[in-house]
Amino acid sequence: MEKQEKRIFSFKGMQVTLRKAAYRFGNTLAVIMDEVESGDEYGTITVNLSHDIQDGYAAFVDTNNIPGIDTWLEEQGIARNTGILGRSGFCTYPLMLFDTDRF
Repeated sequence: MEKQEKRIFSFKGMQVTLRKAAYRFGNTLAVIMDEVESGDEYGTITVNLSHDIQDGYAAFVDTNNIPGIDTWLEEQGIARNTGILGRSGFCTYPLMLFDTDRF
């Protein structure tokens, strides 16, 4: 089977790719953003709240450290907001359903 080319997106003036990973605790979906030019990791755009609803397609999005990432994901057709919020400390995170075939 041939490896599929990663899709390149524009995020805040940068060319980026997304990759699917899993958190060690709970083995739930983690989504990582990488910069194309440098090849460096921009950051993990999801957070692991160890909630039962998280799975291979649903993940809480880190709007605390990456403001507007939820809107960007929807605009790109990568994920859709479920309307469910998760809380950790003073932060609230939206649960989004990811179309992992889009990246």
